[in-house]
Amino acid sequence: MVWGERMDTRKYSESVVKDILQWVESSLNTTLPVEFIAEKSGYSRWHFQRLFKQTTGVALGEYVRARRLSCAAIDLKLTSRTVLDIALQYGFNSQQTFTRAFKNKFHLPPGRYRKQGNWNLSALCPSLLSDYEERYANVS
Repeated sequence: MVWGERMDTRKYSESVVKDILQWVESSLNTTLPVEFIAEKSGYSRWHFQRLFKQTTGVALGEYVRARRLSCAAIDLKLTSRTVLDIALQYGFNSQQTFTRAFKNKFHLPPGRYRKQGNWNLSALCPSLLSDYEERYANVS
């Protein structure tokens, strides 16, 4: 049955995306080039990026960067670690690169974000994993 086979392929693809999401979430503090993530999925870079966006609604590289910046923002608020330590932990190769990306997302440099009282929760990127699990829990 062709339709059943396509459904199985779709389920398999969704399962791969879920597995990769779990792995990405546990690996945000390591180097995660898109090529490496795609290789881990077993698909080509192009195909996995397309599959990830089709399944989650967000581009893979954009998601990884947003999650790293969100985790860094939380660390800035909850720890006294230096901005450089946090930047390096989340895969940024310099404080300048981190500050530029952080400022683009949160509209404040990391040091000022840390000092202000507001968390700017709307700029935080939650994990897609729980949303993904809820959305596909009843797919049979």
